[in-house]
Amino acid sequence: MSDLSPEKQDQVTPDDKILDPSTGNDAKNTSIHEEISDDRSTIEESASDEKILDATTDDDVKNTPIHEEMSDDRSTIEESAPDKSTADDMKCEVTMIHRDAVLSAQEALPDEELLFELAEFFKVFGDTTRVRILYALHHTELCVCDLSALLSISQSAISHQLRLLKAARLVRNRRDGKVVYYSLDDDHVKEILDVGVEHLQHQ
Repeated sequence: MSDLSPEKQDQVTPDDKILDPSTGNDAKNTSIHEEISDDRSTIEESASDEKILDATTDDDVKNTPIHEEMSDDRSTIEESAPDKSTADDMKCEVTMIHRDAVLSAQEALPDEELLFELAEFFKVFGDTTRVRILYALHHTELCVCDLSALLSISQSAISHQLRLLKAARLVRNRRDGKVVYYSLDDDHVKEILDVGVEHLQHQ
């Protein structure tokens, strides 16, 4: 007979016994692996949090002075900014108050080329050595050697300044044998010096 009896069907085969223990071990191993995996996840999350904290700390350290400098710069800009109310007070309420005076001054203004030459002319008086030479020549004509001894300046420096003064038509020269004498170009130069001193001494 090929049919198995109920008793035989209930009997466990050796193969089934082998499978059962392995199944149990698989269950145990699965739970162990899950616990290990959970532990690793916890460790990795902790390490990730520490990295985030470290990165945040580094960024804070790096960014703190930058923010402080930016704050200082903004404070400086705000302090240097002109007061709006003061700027408004300086503005004219109308474009022209005294029309006749403006038109009269406009007609009296020389052309731009002459004004430029006048500005260049007064630049020559912006050097103390040149003014000292002019004042020395204000009283009498002198040669380079005499000016060098009077002003305690080298002859080469005196010659250089005399060339500039001559180019500006403030001095002129004449030759007497081997000696060259310098003097003021005309009475206008004397008047400029005199008026300048008078203006400075005026109270």
